[in-house]
Order: sequence, then structure tokens, then C-alpha cells
Amino acid sequence: MEDGRDASGAGRTRRRSGRAWLRKYVTTENVIKAVPVQSEEVRIERKPITDANRGALMDGSAISEEEHEVTLHEERPVVEKKTVLVERVRVDKDTVTENVTANEEVRKETSTPTESTTPDAKPSSAQGPGHQPRALGMPVSTKGIGIPKPFTSRDHFNRQHDLVPEMADKELFSMR
Repeated sequence: MEDGRDASGAGRTRRRSGRAWLRKYVTTENVIKAVPVQSEEVRIERKPITDANRGALMDGSAISEEEHEVTLHEERPVVEKKTVLVERVRVDKDTVTENVTANEEVRKETSTPTESTTPDAKPSSAQGPGHQPRALGMPVSTKGIGIPKPFTSRDHFNRQHDLVPEMADKELFSMR
């Protein structure tokens, strides 16, 4: 009979853990700038007529109603917008290494000798779950007896060959 155990080893596997996006969106903000603007306003100039400038003027005509038109101009602020690149943006990945503890249960087989309280009975696992066979060298009941003596290889030899312990000590082990 051989005893075995699960061999444990820790490794790693690569799997997808998520996704990331770079999303561009547009926001608006109100920009206020002072812009100097000019406008024309009407101003009336009155100059008296003198002898020096009388000849340059028109002849005195009859009194009448007239209209003179002057076009006025003004400046208004104009906003010009153009797109200017300010930075380059891209998505990249960094690999981060950290130590993670791997925890897993492993199984181990252990063989122990057992005995039955009936002469021809063979211990089996068919006796039900939770059944614990009694180890060789252990009394059936330990009440009032104290701690049983440990099982030795001489006891095992004697049981295999149906020898009485007194005879075994004298006959078989006397050649030591």
C-alpha cells in the first residue's frame, strides 16, 4: 500500500479583468473679454458767417425747409472661434506587480493499522460515514484503564503469526 498526497504548486493565469475607454466630450463655458468699440454720434456745429467766408457760401436763397442726411457707423464686438490643438491624449496600460496569497486545501493519505473486535471481520469503509476503526494495540474501551500502551512492531508480528506473547519473547526473539 502506498500513501499519497496532493501536490500543490502556485502559478498564475491571465484573464480579462475589465475594460477601459477614453471618451471625449464637449463642455461649454462662457468667456468674457473686453473689446474696445467705436461709434459715431451726431454733433451740430454752428459757425457764424463773416465777411471772409461769405463769398464761399451760396447765395442767400429763399427761406425753405430742407433735409440733410448723414450716415452713422458703429462697431460691434465680433467673436471669431477657431479650433486650436492644446494636447495629445492616448490610452496606455501599465503592468503592476503585487504579491497575492494563494490558499487551497490539499489532501494527504495516511495509513494506520486497525483491528476488529470480531475474529473474522474485516474493517471496511462500508461501516458508514464517521466510522473510526480502532488502531491496533488500543483496547476496545479505555474507561478506567488509563492511556493504552503504544503499538509496537513486536505486537504486530505476534498478531500476524498467532503467537502468544510469552512464547514469542522466548522463542522467536531470543536470537537478538
